This record gives sequence, C-alpha cells and structure tokens, in this order.
Amino acid sequence: MNEEAPGIPSRKTSHEIREVSQPETWEYVVHKHEAERRGLHHDVRLGDPATGHGHSWAMEPAWPSPGESAWAVQQPTHTIPYFDFKGTILKGYGAGKVGIHDRAKTEVTNARPGHVSFNLYRGSGPEEYTLHRIFGDRWKLFNRTIHREKHPTLPSSKPDYREIDSTKVPFENDDQIMSAKIDGAHNLIVFPKAGEQIRVLSYRPTERATGVIEHTQKIEKIQGTRVPPGLSGTMLRGEVYAIDPRTKKALASKDLGGLLNSNVWDSREKQKTKGKLRIALIDAVFHRGKSVEDRSYTEKLSIMHKALDALPGAFELPKMAVTEKQKRILFEKIRAGEVPETSEGVVLWSGSTGAPPTKVKFRGEHDVYLRDFFEAKPGTKYSDRAVGGFRYSHTPAGPVVGRVGTGLSDKQRIDMHRDPDKYIGAVAKTRAMEVYPLMGKEKEKGAMRAPAFLGWHLDKTDPDQLSKLAETPLGRLLRDLSL
Repeated sequence: MNEEAPGIPSRKTSHEIREVSQPETWEYVVHKHEAERRGLHHDVRLGDPATGHGHSWAMEPAWPSPGESAWAVQQPTHTIPYFDFKGTILKGYGAGKVGIHDRAKTEVTNARPGHVSFNLYRGSGPEEYTLHRIFGDRWKLFNRTIHREKHPTLPSSKPDYREIDSTKVPFENDDQIMSAKIDGAHNLIVFPKAGEQIRVLSYRPTERATGVIEHTQKIEKIQGTRVPPGLSGTMLRGEVYAIDPRTKKALASKDLGGLLNSNVWDSREKQKTKGKLRIALIDAVFHRGKSVEDRSYTEKLSIMHKALDALPGAFELPKMAVTEKQKRILFEKIRAGEVPETSEGVVLWSGSTGAPPTKVKFRGEHDVYLRDFFEAKPGTKYSDRAVGGFRYSHTPAGPVVGRVGTGLSDKQRIDMHRDPDKYIGAVAKTRAMEVYPLMGKEKEKGAMRAPAFLGWHLDKTDPDQLSKLAETPLGRLLRDLSL
C-alpha cells in the first residue's frame, strides 16, 4: 500500500460489484487528478461499506448532462479511506496532484457485477446515474436525471376550481361526486414506460437546470416503484400530504413544506417525527398516452382505480360521497374536524361531464399576494426591530386593498423587517370573516374583514422565492429546496 496516499491499491485488481436489490447508502467522491502519465482527468469512486471496496473509474472531466453518457475506464479498487485524500502522489501508480472535486453520500438503488445505479441528493434536486460495463474495463456513465425537455406533456398549471360558499352546496345534485379536499401540495404522478420508475413531480416549472421539481425519492411508498404495463403513458394529479403523529391531523403547510423542500436525506429524517409523505389521487391528465382531461370524473376515477389495483398501498383516494345522504354526512364530518386528512372543505366533481370542479371551503380562507409592509406602532415591543404586518393584493399586480397584522410570529416580524425584499410577491394563506367588494367595483375583491395570517401557499408561491425563505425563522420552512 502506498504510504503517501493510504488506500491506493498495491495490486492492480478491480473487484466486481456485489449484488444490491434494496437501496443502500454508499460513499461517493470525484477526484480531480492531474496525473503525470495520463494528464488531467476525473476519478469517480463508489465506496461499498459492506466490503470496504472503493470501486473506481477514470473519465474525462466533462460530466454528462441529463440524457447523455460518457466513457469511464475501470481502475484498480481503492479503499474508502482514500476517498478523503487530497495532495500529491510523488511516484508510482497515479503519481501527480489529487484534489477532491465532489464528495457526498450516495444511494445505490441496484447493483450487480458490471452494473450499478446510484442517486445523489442535493439541495437543487436528485441526480440519477448508472455505470454499466460495455466490454472489458470500458464502462459508460449514463446520466438518467429527469429533465422537463424529456416530458413535454407536463402541465405547468393546475385546473381552475370554481368556488362557492359552504351554505350553497347542492347536495341533491345526483350528478356530482363529492370528495374531501386534502390539505396537501398539488403534484403530478407520471407513469412513463412500463418497468421505469414512477415519478412524483411538482406541476410548477422552475429555473433549475432540469426544469422540474421532483419528490419521488422522498416518498417511501413510491421510491423504486415501477410502472405496470397497463399504466404506461399515464399521468395523474395527486395531493402529497402527511398526517402529524402528534395531532393525528394533516400536517400544517409550513411543516409539509419542510418535508417537500428539503433535500432527500433531510426529508426522510424529518418524516420520522413529522409523519410519512403519502399521495391521494384526485384527477387524471393522460391515460396510455391519450389526454383524458375533458372526460367525466367517473371515467377518471376508473383510471385512478387501475393505479390503486395495480400498486396496492402506493396511493389512496380522498374520502368520497355520491348520494345526497352520503354527501351530507361527509360534509358535516369534515366541518366537525372528524376527517384527519382535511380541515379545508370539499370538492364537487361532475360524474357525467368534464366540467371544472367546484371547491367549497369552510373557514373563509383566502390567498393574497404580499406587496409591502407597514411599521409597528411606536412604543411597542416591535418598534424599530419588527414589522407591524404586511399589505396585500388579491392578484400579483392588482391594487393593494388591505393589510394583515395578526397571526405572524415575533420571529417572522423581525425577519421581515431585516430582509423585506425576499417576501415581496409571496402568496400568503389568510383567514377572514368576509371579503368586502372593491370600492366602486363590486365584482372585484377588496379588503378582508379581520384577516389573520395562516401560512404560505406552497402551490402558488414561486419555488425559487421559496428557496430564498429557506433559512428564515419561519420554522425553517423550506430549507434545502429540492423540488
């Protein structure tokens, strides 16, 4: 063993990769190697904790983009302690300068001799790779990271729901199907080709290099789940949510945001105490490659049931009601707080047509756009160190019609005072007794009566803005954004 760099092999032996059928955490490093003989190149290494083997490949510094591949030449097996080496190897095998270009934990999802697939989980989103032997010591590194360009049919919005008052629900309408409105985050469930990984993606576009925000690896029941033959080319809509083990209710939006917008490692750790992420299917977009958005909800339900039947335990449906009696019972149970997954209300779907769904909220909740702040009253504990609250509009560029000063924590007020710019434009969830019409414009919304701040709307606030809020005292709302 070379004493100048512990872990360099004394014999040029390349060990076979052992078989891995369930995800395992391995070590990962990319060394930048300015070798005297070969010149500048990168050494990619995967460390198997069960064997101590540091499987190694040399490749050109240019890293493959999503959908691309690069040649990699297998090298003698190193040891895991060598992964942290940086310095100069004076002579012998690999003589030259060595630096650490990248170092992380990696999740090996499956492996066998001549093949290994592994994921990297960073704040900007998951990356997926496969190293596969082509012949002899010649391998290829495939970048399998999902990219929006490979999924041109991904919607970049969600349907507009009509909204009616809770006193005007037409329980007697036999055509309408009522479902509980899940307190979650709207996502797309994508079923690509048969045998491929099912994907859970935010519908929102993003400035990230991949163009997508992915949650697949954070959801225990979905990671590693493959597309059944009958669902290839299907895309469903679903609400990703969690049940708080302490309250036995749907997790609050700020805590749900913490699970969804942390990197995969952190999200999994938080779920141990906050509750496991789960998916309730609510709508269908495509089935076997054909659009079904204009189909009746009865037809869409049949498609969702195919996913439930083919993959037991992976998904669920919201509680539903069809008859007038069933609807009244479900409605009252939700309003009484007896349905754990929701406190918001219900959704009404047309059983025979593709008409847009209707949303019914119980508590007078309203989404508003934060536009600026107002100062705290002089002489109070907030003077000169915290805001009194914020001013809002009902549309991104609409008139500022009112202000909210209730429901904000002291830490939120202080951070808003220190760094106001990062909050401007965020969508806040509020509760109010009623909304007055805008003066002189009865069809437009004006100020709210007795409004209170509830939290941030995860589906409507721009993901890149949410990342700026990641290290504020908002309960560490969206640390290490990965979606």
